[in-house]
Amino acid sequence: MVAFSLYLICVSIGLYTTMIAAFCLTMRRVKEPLPEALAANLRVSILKPLSGTDDELQANLESFSRLELPRWELLLGVVSSDNTALETACCFVRAYPHLNVRIVLTDPRAAPNPKVAQLIVLERAARGQILVVSDSNVRMFSRALRHLLQELTATKTALVSSVFLGTGEHTLGAFVENLHLSTYVAPGMVASWKVAQQPLSVGKSMAMWRHALQQVGGFGGLKDVLAEDHLLGQRMKEAGYGVRVCVTPVENRVVTASLDAVWSRHARWATIRRLLAPGLFFFEPFLSPLVMATFMFLLCPCRELAAVLLGAIALQSLGAHLCLVSGRRRSMGWNVVPLEVTRTYLLFSCWLRAWFSSSVVWRGHALRLGAGSRILPPPPSTVRPASMAFKA
Repeated sequence: MVAFSLYLICVSIGLYTTMIAAFCLTMRRVKEPLPEALAANLRVSILKPLSGTDDELQANLESFSRLELPRWELLLGVVSSDNTALETACCFVRAYPHLNVRIVLTDPRAAPNPKVAQLIVLERAARGQILVVSDSNVRMFSRALRHLLQELTATKTALVSSVFLGTGEHTLGAFVENLHLSTYVAPGMVASWKVAQQPLSVGKSMAMWRHALQQVGGFGGLKDVLAEDHLLGQRMKEAGYGVRVCVTPVENRVVTASLDAVWSRHARWATIRRLLAPGLFFFEPFLSPLVMATFMFLLCPCRELAAVLLGAIALQSLGAHLCLVSGRRRSMGWNVVPLEVTRTYLLFSCWLRAWFSSSVVWRGHALRLGAGSRILPPPPSTVRPASMAFKA
């Protein structure tokens, strides 16, 4: 049993070190994008759906004021006039009157997926041949956007997603979240692209040709799924287009998140991944030597596996440190050791939870999901007749 346990842990170590090495080497080789990455006659429309007041939203918006593009516009989507993000958006527009920025009132009834509902309206309002989707907590700078668009100009490429790193942490939850984004999610994107030759499409920050989007059904064709970014990438591939990953990272600002909020977010992501590819999802723990070593030690407690467990903690702490230095250019010091252990076990609990529930909460909406992350209607018992609702 000990020999078999050691074999599985070695497999996990091999997968983990490959992922970390691919990320660190790639980050060190990122080149300055070419200034002529975009033709002067092309217009870029940046679609930024807003929902509430994210951490440092004003500064996130201000990062777009320094973009160096020939022709671009920024569309800020808000779901209602009383949305808390509207005031921040208006302040940004007043502060930079020389920029081509518009505030667009979106329709939450346009799709069951709240984000897609905003993107449908923003797509209609956009004037550009290239659409860039940027989440409200993403901070974008000229270098990252030029590199993103440069990747999009590759032959037959229709969709490019940016690698994103978590930054700005001030609370324990934010430390754990940003550590996970910078040392697991980002390396996973890079390794999938560089090692497995399977680029992932992630909607945090991605660019696409508008004609290709329309050919595969537009955002309207994604309204009934929660993993709209993944499905969009799949449809682009099926249509014969190329999908790529831009390794010049953007910042995903998480400053004051609580541990509960982090757990809820990643429990949702885990559920989505299970519904998209249950086979691959089953093997996710193999990307964490600490999880595998813990599991094997619990099955067969002995000195050998106890030593391996301590070694797994050291290995992942070192891997996290290297990823932070390579990606963010700064580490979290010795704090990375307890934070990495906390992150690992917290995310493993999300993995476990995903096997027993297909319900998630996102942007204040409770959603039931089916295969492929399709959004299911609520159970009949929870829907009251209109007359009863009126009387209440």
